[in-house]
Amino acid sequence: MFIAQQSLNQEKLESSTVVPNIKPANHALYSQYPQQVMMENLWALQSTLDIEKLLSIYASEINQHINIDGIAFKNDQTQKHWGQTEQYQCSFKLVIDGNFLGTLKYSRKIAFTDSESKDLESRLCVLVYPLRNAIDYFNAMQLAYTDALTGIKNRTAMNESLDREVSLAQRQLGSLTMMILDIDFFKNINDTYGHQAGDKALKMVANCIQNTVRNSDIVFRYGGEEFVILLSNSSSNGGKLLAERIRSSIETIQCQHQNETFSMTISIGTTEFKPHDTKDTLAQRADKALYQAKESGRNQVIHL
Repeated sequence: MFIAQQSLNQEKLESSTVVPNIKPANHALYSQYPQQVMMENLWALQSTLDIEKLLSIYASEINQHINIDGIAFKNDQTQKHWGQTEQYQCSFKLVIDGNFLGTLKYSRKIAFTDSESKDLESRLCVLVYPLRNAIDYFNAMQLAYTDALTGIKNRTAMNESLDREVSLAQRQLGSLTMMILDIDFFKNINDTYGHQAGDKALKMVANCIQNTVRNSDIVFRYGGEEFVILLSNSSSNGGKLLAERIRSSIETIQCQHQNETFSMTISIGTTEFKPHDTKDTLAQRADKALYQAKESGRNQVIHL
């Protein structure tokens, strides 16, 4: 069962429509929507599992009948859009089989008429199921690329991102900084306070890093107590300054577990992309810098 709850911002109207399934050929919503056209649109929408591409294809179909300037989709997991957000909006809360799928919002510079809003509602029948498939795929990919403990990206995601960022730096001769962080004497935390305390420490470090980096920087849990950060469009000086901020911020953390309180320090190795670097040489140099930081006494930043 598909339910679309409609809201027009210029008139503040609300209504709901129930669409039993994807093949209700006799349902009133489909009376003005030829089955051949519906199937052609379905085929086009089923050609991708990328939500943004899906919205773009859907917008192209809609614009053949009703002029719109933008479409936005939002739920608890994602927020995607196509085109521009304008003053007048017509939104639908999408529910399938009792499960909230998200809110789809059309927008443009002039108000929507009642007939246009009804037409937009009728055309949702070809979008909701491909959209649900795309959301399921998006969620599956998020799980595949997310570290279960800390909630940040994992090593699999890092390998793909590193391929992409290095390739981009090679083509555009852009700046790219890589840093590897390691919690000092992490084994002692586990041995002294227990593995639950160690897990809490890892979460706190991940959260501290996320709160310190820029929105454009990508943070990964590389494995164990090691983290990797990729900084695109960042000079070596910028990378070193950020690394020092992260190091000093983590040094101030007081981790409480049961009746115990302990602090942590980290060692960081950083390096900047150089001409003729590959992802392997870049990672090896960052790892070498980390090794030197640990060998030189820990709780410091080394740049190579």
